[in-house]
Amino acid sequence: EVLSEPAGDDSLYVCASVVQLCKMLRPFGTRRVRVTLLAGDFQFSFAIWLCILGYGKRCTSIIYYTHFQSPTLKKRLKMALLRVIGWFGVKVLLLEGGSITHKNWNSLPDLIDWDKTSPISKPDCYGETLDSDCLRFLIFGYISARKCIAEVFESIDSFSAKHLELHIEVRIIGAWDQHYFRELSSILESPRNYSIEIRDEYIPEDELIGEIRNASCVIAVYRDHVGSSGVVNLALAHSKCIVFVPRGYLEALARTLGFENLPASVSALDTFDALEKLHEGGFEPNFSVDTARNYVEARSPGNFRTKFHESC
Repeated sequence: EVLSEPAGDDSLYVCASVVQLCKMLRPFGTRRVRVTLLAGDFQFSFAIWLCILGYGKRCTSIIYYTHFQSPTLKKRLKMALLRVIGWFGVKVLLLEGGSITHKNWNSLPDLIDWDKTSPISKPDCYGETLDSDCLRFLIFGYISARKCIAEVFESIDSFSAKHLELHIEVRIIGAWDQHYFRELSSILESPRNYSIEIRDEYIPEDELIGEIRNASCVIAVYRDHVGSSGVVNLALAHSKCIVFVPRGYLEALARTLGFENLPASVSALDTFDALEKLHEGGFEPNFSVDTARNYVEARSPGNFRTKFHESC
C-alpha cells in the first residue's frame, strides 16, 4: 500500500513460495517487471532463487533490513550474497543503510507509519490518555525467545518488590511462539504482587495505538538484535519512555536521539537498573523529543514512498 504509486498500475500479490512467484512472472514473458521483495531473510532467499532460475534481470528491487557493522560471519556472508544479487541486475535497497556504499545499493529510510496526532507532533498532548494511578509496562510484537520475557519479568519482580506502593501492570500484546509460551508457562503463572495481562493475538492497529498511548513504558529488550525495531519506532512516535539494549543500529539511534538510562545487556539486573533510573525521572521520555520528531517525520510513509521510487 505504501509503495504503490498514488495513480499507478502497481498490483499487490502475496507469494508464499518461489514457485508461486515464478508462475506469477511467467505471463509477462521477457518484459521487465518490478518485483519488490520486502525486508527479511525469507525474502532474501527469494531473491537468490530468482537469480538462480534466471529471473534476476526481471526483478527490480529487494529491500533488505539489516545491519552490516556486525563482524559475524553470517553478516559478512549476507553482504557477499547481496553483491552477487546486484550483479544479476537486482537493485538492493537497504533500510537505514546510509553508511554502506555500493554501486548497486541505495539506502531507504526506515518506515514509521505514525499518526500525525501523536505526541511526537503535538508534545502538549503527551500522556493525555495515561492512567496516572497505574504504572503500565507494555511489551508488544511477535513474542519469541529473543524477547527475553523471563529476564524482563525477573527485573520487574525486583522493581515491584522495592516499590510496593506502586500499582504495576504488565501487558504483553502479540502472537506468541507456542513452544516458547509453553516453556515459560511456570514463570507466567507464578504469583506476583502486580497484575499481568497476556493477549496471544495480533490486534487491530487502532487498538495497538491505544495500548501504546496508555503505557507508561515500552519494553523492547531483545537478545542479539542489531537491526532497527518497529516497536521502538512506534514508541518513539508516541513519545513513550522506552527500554532497549543499544546494539547495532539501535546503538546509533540511542546516540542520535540522546537516549539515557538504557540497559547495557539483556540481563535482569541491567534492566532492573534501567527501570530504577527511569522511575527516578517519572518515566518521562528518555530521549530528546525534538530530535525524535525530526527522525520520525523523515521516515513517514510519504517520504519512504518518494525515496523508494527515486531509488528504482
